[in-house]
Amino acid sequence: MQDHRKFNVIAFAISLAIGMSFALAVGIGLYFVILGKQTVSLDQPTAEDYVYQPTTAEARLADNGGDGYILIFGSVSCPHCRDLIVEDLPGIIERAPGKVVYRNVISPDFPVTALAQIMLSCMPEEKRGPAVRKVYENQDALFEESDRYVRDIFLESAGLDLEGKTADCLDDTSENRIMDLIDKHNEQRRIFDISATPTIVVDGETFVGRQDAESLGL
Repeated sequence: MQDHRKFNVIAFAISLAIGMSFALAVGIGLYFVILGKQTVSLDQPTAEDYVYQPTTAEARLADNGGDGYILIFGSVSCPHCRDLIVEDLPGIIERAPGKVVYRNVISPDFPVTALAQIMLSCMPEEKRGPAVRKVYENQDALFEESDRYVRDIFLESAGLDLEGKTADCLDDTSENRIMDLIDKHNEQRRIFDISATPTIVVDGETFVGRQDAESLGL
């Protein structure tokens, strides 16, 4: 019953979002429920024994073919994340032992970060990396423009429009889908103990704050 009440908050947000996209409305609703939805698994891995598996809303930034992985947890509202993605990422990719993956972190102070989660989940995997880079390159505008601007910049950078599969995905505000996104987001935060952004995980070793290739030991 408690989950249904939380989902009703999303429905209420949609009803208030006259003229907005469903993605924006769901993003606002997700912002309200994200911290309240907690499901703990007894066999949940820790960062040290985590085996990489792709998530539904991550962005692959590079893959150098090795067995290692680098996970970058960032929030589109985070200035240090912007510096990391725009300035430090090229050096990190050059020395990366394998995959370099971006995972979005929802900030309760910035509903636009919830919208970013929705947008990434609705985009083809190969389009997400360029979209993440573009959003960070234009981060200053995120605080000056409307949330619709964030939606549009994701679509533009990925060469998508509000038609076909993308539109169907954004229109899917079913409870199961929203709660699944929340569960997976919260699971990642628990596994890696994400309390600040950026947080970077290199083959199980966690680094908090902006890092370059050298400080990551690459």
